[in-house]
Amino acid sequence: TPLMLAAEQGNLEIVQELIKKGANCDLEDSDNWTALISASKEGHIAIVSELLACNVNIEHRDMGGWTALMWACYKGSTEVAELLLERGANPNITGIQYSVYPIIWAAGRGHSRIVQLLLQHGAKVNCSDKVKLKAFA
Repeated sequence: TPLMLAAEQGNLEIVQELIKKGANCDLEDSDNWTALISASKEGHIAIVSELLACNVNIEHRDMGGWTALMWACYKGSTEVAELLLERGANPNITGIQYSVYPIIWAAGRGHSRIVQLLLQHGAKVNCSDKVKLKAFA
């Protein structure tokens, strides 16, 4: 959708205009991606904030079962992860395909500040994925 494209590309003005004109902020594409997931994956904090103001589904999952928080943790988007957590994103959600927790992605990719944020928001420490990879091994 135009909103998803603008969100992914980081075009705040177009995102704001589309929202003002009544764009459906929760609309998903054929891979179940939403504008929030796209903006979170790319680290566009201002756009994530705009979309959250539209009361989007913060726990929406893409085709692989990933939420906006999971993408932010994977990509190292600290500000986005912090905002999503402050707005109530579940720090203990797992992907459907591999059952990987956000803290495992963040720790495994060296995003220590995100790990701290996840812990502050109640992330499980003793979690593992399907192959028994632990966040703190």
